[in-house]
Amino acid sequence: MIKSFNLKILILIVLLTGIICLLILLKLSSGNKPSMGPRVSAVPVPKIVDEAPRVTTSEDAAINLQSDPVKISRSEIRKLVSFLPFEQTYQLSTGVKVSLIIPSPALQNSDWALEVDVNGIDYQVAKDEEEIMKKSFIETSGKVFDWMKSKEVDPAKIYIVWGDRQFIRNRAQEWLKSQ
Repeated sequence: MIKSFNLKILILIVLLTGIICLLILLKLSSGNKPSMGPRVSAVPVPKIVDEAPRVTTSEDAAINLQSDPVKISRSEIRKLVSFLPFEQTYQLSTGVKVSLIIPSPALQNSDWALEVDVNGIDYQVAKDEEEIMKKSFIETSGKVFDWMKSKEVDPAKIYIVWGDRQFIRNRAQEWLKSQ
C-alpha cells in the first residue's frame, strides 16, 4: 500500500514538473518573437486622385476642377498653406526612421491635391517581406493625418498624392486600403 501511494505521488510530481516545464518553455518562446511595436489604429483613407471626378468618362479626360469633391479638397488644403512646407523626421515603432515632407504650395503640382513625400520606406519591397514597410507607412500616414487634424483639416476630404513616382503612389494606396 505504501509503495502504491509513493508511486502515485512520484507520478503526480513528474506530471506537475512536466507541466511547469512546458509552461516555462511556452513563455520563453513567446518572449523571443520580434515585436512590431504597438498596434497602429486604422487611419482614414484619403481621396485618390485617380478617382477624382472627370469632365468626361474617358480615361484621358481632365479632372473636373469645378466638382464638389475637388472644391472641398482645395478648401481644406488652403487651411494648411500657412503651415507649409512641413518637414519632420520620425523614429517609428517598427524601428524604421522616416522623413516626412509636405512641400510648400509653390512646389505642389496643383492647389486641389496635396503631395506628401515619405522617405525611408522601401516601396519596392517584395510582397512576402512588406509587413514592416506597410506598418511603417501606415504609422507615418497616421502622423500626417493627426497633423492635419491639429490644423482643423479633415484628411478624408483631401486628395493626397503620396510621393513623386507612380509606383510609390500605387503601393501607398494599396497599403492604406488594406488596413
